[in-house]
Amino acid sequence: MSCREGQGAIPILNRFHNLAIAHRTCSINAYNWLSTIHRPFKPTVPVLFSISKILVSASLVVGCAVFVLFAGCKEEPQIVTHRIPKSQSGLEDLRNEAADPDNKSEAAPAKFPTPDGWTRGKSNPMFPTEKFLKDFDGNEVVLSIMSLPASNDWESNVQRWLGQVGMEKSLAEIKSMTTQVPVDGKSSSKVRLLADDSDSQAIVGIMALKRNTAWFIKLMGEKAAVESAESEFDAYVDSIKLP
Repeated sequence: MSCREGQGAIPILNRFHNLAIAHRTCSINAYNWLSTIHRPFKPTVPVLFSISKILVSASLVVGCAVFVLFAGCKEEPQIVTHRIPKSQSGLEDLRNEAADPDNKSEAAPAKFPTPDGWTRGKSNPMFPTEKFLKDFDGNEVVLSIMSLPASNDWESNVQRWLGQVGMEKSLAEIKSMTTQVPVDGKSSSKVRLLADDSDSQAIVGIMALKRNTAWFIKLMGEKAAVESAESEFDAYVDSIKLP
């Protein structure tokens, strides 16, 4: 409530105050007049209680109204705004620091070592994959390691690999093509997908399970290059330890 609104309520407060005083005066006069009669009059408890209750209620109303009046007369707080110069805001320093290539955070440490004679390639940030590259007879071969939840089954991933090299196999054929090899002391599934066409793409893939993770280790490239790199691939798989 503003001070102007509180001043407008003063006549109403005065009316409540005068009403309470008049009621009290009438009660006292009535009591004194009855006392002069031969048979003294004593107000009953309910009457006295009603008079007291009215007086107390009126006093509370007046008190609350006065409190609201003076509380509303306090000066309202003013909103103060400050303009910070651009040079002092610190935003330019943050932008420059973020744009500086020397301030970029380092990549997470690799889980697997780089095979001898291979080069570590760039990983896809969308997938937890490590890649290693090497040329065999002028053709690049990619060795990749990717982790997925253990719920990924072997047959579905082999079907996906078959599509990458343009081959089709039934589930029964996939099972017959699958062999078991040790990876970090655990029996793991391996498949060799090499088409008859020498210019086609080929894949040698392994799935190793550890706890709740399925590790897919894959060698991919042109058929002749994959055949040349397969011995190094097998030696590397024998040496790695799964996290």
